[in-house]
Amino acid sequence: MQGTQNWTPWMQLAILLMLCGAGLIFGSFISAGIAILFYQIPFDQLSESILKPKNVSLLQTMQFVSSFFTMALPALVFGLIMKKKDVLGQLGFNRAISGKQFFIVVLMAIAGLFIGSTLAELNSMIPISENATKFFQQLENQYNEQVFALANMKTYADLLVSLLVLALAPAIMEEMLFRGCFQPVFIQLSKNIFTGILITSILFSAIHFSFYGFLTRLFLGMLLGFVYYLSKNLWLNISIHFLNNAIAVAQMYALSKAGMLNNDTINEHMPLYYGLIGVVTLAMLFYNFRKESQLVIAKYQIMKNKNLNE
Repeated sequence: MQGTQNWTPWMQLAILLMLCGAGLIFGSFISAGIAILFYQIPFDQLSESILKPKNVSLLQTMQFVSSFFTMALPALVFGLIMKKKDVLGQLGFNRAISGKQFFIVVLMAIAGLFIGSTLAELNSMIPISENATKFFQQLENQYNEQVFALANMKTYADLLVSLLVLALAPAIMEEMLFRGCFQPVFIQLSKNIFTGILITSILFSAIHFSFYGFLTRLFLGMLLGFVYYLSKNLWLNISIHFLNNAIAVAQMYALSKAGMLNNDTINEHMPLYYGLIGVVTLAMLFYNFRKESQLVIAKYQIMKNKNLNE
């Protein structure tokens, strides 16, 4: 986010963290209130009840509400606090985009799947203590249990709702907060593009509370970070993020229909050499993406200047 001369980077970071903290608290109260008032679920039974198949719509609603208050709303309020006239434009929602860019990022998302799967395999090889293994595995099982509850899909209508709740909504809200807000702040703080993107990506991966998925999400964060830095367009980030999520949802739908949805099938990894193919492919795609983005941004700036002068 450019042009925030009245606020130091540390002040911007403090404001962002306070907004996210307030959003988390407020969103939790709203989510719990929805469960208690509209679903008649006692508060002390909430954590157990929301995982039941009959309450999947409640869990999806709570997920959406929590994400909105924790991510999307803080991003919008942050833009307003920074005294921006065009808040959405400052977050990266603009028309500086081309069909070629979109085609390239779709290929990036596919190549990223190969790299992400390889990193997940490498992540599982990291030596940790037995107690740490039990702890992280318990967290992973709890996370998967919630995901499986959210992805309780039996019809195409269920699949569509899951794509909206589990794929599209998180893609929009997470990109607004992490790439639209946190990344520019961390780049200013570190005074280094790579470091700023890396810190943002670590935070992005850490908030998912998954040790065994940490490297995969770290890589996804880095991919999204450089796409946003080069293009200055959040729609492209949302496209990659959505495709990444949508493929996972489609996989869970297929496994669910086949009665094979479990921790083992959802965590199957590709051979390690697929990752090398993905890295080479991604490097070539980034080379072309950078060139195309420079042209698109230059044309967009000329168009904006022309409109201002008319």
